[in-house]
Amino acid sequence: MISGLLVGAGVGLAVLFKMNKGIKENIKIVVLLYSIGVIAGILLELIGIQI
Repeated sequence: MISGLLVGAGVGLAVLFKMNKGIKENIKIVVLLYSIGVIAGILLELIGIQI
């Protein structure tokens, strides 16, 4: 849950792809957001935070 909230999934990505026409740049942003979400989720799991 936290990972999804951190990356701002949803409307933000739709706006990104609608307004920014550079597809390579968009893909880089999506991969970066996904990576941050995965790393944050793993770290929170290791720390033991449960929601």
